[in-house]
Amino acid sequence: MAYKARVFLNLNTNIQATVGLVGLNDPQHVLAAIYNHDPGGADAFWNFQVANGAGNAVTISTGFRHTLGTWFTVKIVTEWGATPSAKININDDTTPLVTVTGAYVPDSGL
Repeated sequence: MAYKARVFLNLNTNIQATVGLVGLNDPQHVLAAIYNHDPGGADAFWNFQVANGAGNAVTISTGFRHTLGTWFTVKIVTEWGATPSAKININDDTTPLVTVTGAYVPDSGL
């Protein structure tokens, strides 16, 4: 599966955003880029959150912080096989910023 979104945010402080796939009314099945900069918080970066609904979840920083008022793209790709994987690329970079493998990757619920 490949998911790609073009994103534009005119804020990068005091904002929360999710770009990706989340099960309907179900925060336990997630493949998404998450941004959270609370009021008064330190510099925030986009995180890659992966959760399979069986209690296996991970959130890893991508090291990317968007420039306010500028478009960027988020691409999430899953690959299935003996060891499933989920990867996130930002701005069409060919190298994933984060790769998550194994039991964290959801195979249903999205």
